[in-house]
Amino acid sequence: MAICPNDTIKLVGRQASLELASGCADTPPTEAEWLYAGALTSKSFDFSPNTVTSESDDSGGFQESLVTNSDFTISAEGEVRTKDKSDEFGFGAMVLYYATELKARRQPTVWVRLGFGPVTMVMYATITALSGEAGTNDIVTFSMELHPADSSTSQVLILRNDTGASKTVNIDGANATTISPSGYGGTISVAGGKDIVIADGATSFVRLSDIKAFLAGVIAITGGTGVEAMLIEQ
Repeated sequence: MAICPNDTIKLVGRQASLELASGCADTPPTEAEWLYAGALTSKSFDFSPNTVTSESDDSGGFQESLVTNSDFTISAEGEVRTKDKSDEFGFGAMVLYYATELKARRQPTVWVRLGFGPVTMVMYATITALSGEAGTNDIVTFSMELHPADSSTSQVLILRNDTGASKTVNIDGANATTISPSGYGGTISVAGGKDIVIADGATSFVRLSDIKAFLAGVIAITGGTGVEAMLIEQ
């Protein structure tokens, strides 16, 4: 199958990704710290706006609605493994972490990142629901919900294919090289395992590990292994 950076084909559910990372609100995770949230069968989000209405005399014959804030939720359902994989933030780790934090009288908070087609949502979140079910003749399942713990960390990032001017490539915070691509067809040499952040003024680009095909058709990366990136605009 061809790698097509301008592809607009429909998305299937398994291409949406949910990742978790431990940490504190003032320190976003490095790319290496993000882990898939177990064997998931469903991922979803709900902005659930809270609204007020106006029925003033000058509003005519129709009630007017205004959004005051949003009860933002990221949810997931999945299947329980007998033992978590080492590269996952699985059900076992989640339950242990939740119980440990409550026993210590701390909030059960984690970083969460949901890749949903062209949109990536990131926030420092509180685990507000965590449950499991084990039917005798069924696969054991679990579900969880996460709400913002610190609203200032909530971000919605949008994928775009920018064919503009040159971009500066930063590797672990240090300016390494500059590309001047046509449709980002240039080459970036990096060491394996390094995070890639491409910055262009107020526009930020962050690495997203679960969709490699996009970058492969946009920028050729040489000089390392295990390096992926996703072009993002906030």
